[in-house]
Amino acid sequence: MKKIIYPEKTSRSLTIGVTAPSSGLGIDTFIKRFELVAKEHSEKEIKIIEGHCLRKNEHFVSGTGKERAEDFTSMWNDSAIDLIQPPWGGEYLIDMLEYLDFEALKMNPTWVQGYSDISTLLFAITTKTGIATAHGTNFLDFINGQDELTSSSRDYLGLKEGDFFIQKSSNKWQSKFINFSDNLSTTFNLNEKTYWKVLNGNGASIEGRIIGGCLDTIREIIATPYGNLNSFFNDYAKEEGIILYLENCEQNLVELYRILISFKLAGWYDNLNGIIFGRNGGPENDKFSYYGCISKVFESADYPVILDADIGHKPPQMTIINGSFASLSVDSGKAVLKQKLI
Repeated sequence: MKKIIYPEKTSRSLTIGVTAPSSGLGIDTFIKRFELVAKEHSEKEIKIIEGHCLRKNEHFVSGTGKERAEDFTSMWNDSAIDLIQPPWGGEYLIDMLEYLDFEALKMNPTWVQGYSDISTLLFAITTKTGIATAHGTNFLDFINGQDELTSSSRDYLGLKEGDFFIQKSSNKWQSKFINFSDNLSTTFNLNEKTYWKVLNGNGASIEGRIIGGCLDTIREIIATPYGNLNSFFNDYAKEEGIILYLENCEQNLVELYRILISFKLAGWYDNLNGIIFGRNGGPENDKFSYYGCISKVFESADYPVILDADIGHKPPQMTIINGSFASLSVDSGKAVLKQKLI
């Protein structure tokens, strides 16, 4: 069986490459937010290298698919860059995938961190190459004053193969984003009590190779070479099984149900030890709840089904290393996630 590849950060200082594989900054407010966050980093002696595909945003993207792929690849191959961290997600990352040379990426493993549409890229990299990727905080949210989960979201950097790190569930989460135009230096407004749920129970423990992302976007790569979860299982997780995590950004519950069934028909649930869902980012429905939707799909599952986890568009969120060996315990609304780089 193949081994997961964990990029190495060898220097004491940190250099971050910021490019936009999906949506760019575009308007002045977002550019000012980027410059504020970058300034805070420089004050901590963290170097920022800005990509060509970052400040522009036309038709929802920072450049053509080819331009974005070239900019990303250039950063990937830059030995000075320890981490590529996009400003945020977007809409059309999928159209750059065909311009990436995944075999060439194996020659110089580099950490990439992000979520939302960025999870399309993370999922493709890890399933096609076996290189671990980090699903977590985007660059524009890594600002001074954030909560513990967010401010520690890069703590995996510098870990070596065989090392592990542990995260505990948040105390509170944010139900509504504060616009940068209202407060340029805003942190998360954590106003709701965090409580992880277990379908048909109060607690659960699972372990396995963990992988997943934003279901709004990774659903589009199910039947492509970039979304072959069964191949990933056969290559990297046949001995341990898989923990799949998913989060809904904006789908209504009828569409969410269809997406979850499409994953089932594609065989994505065939080799699971458990499945984790983030808090729902889409509209609720009085007749068909988020909990009811997931229960309808997984009512006969013989593995734990966990909901309202610290993953995705209702921050804060844990940093999940795609491909790592994870152990998760949930008890009475609280959770502990241990990820080992093996």
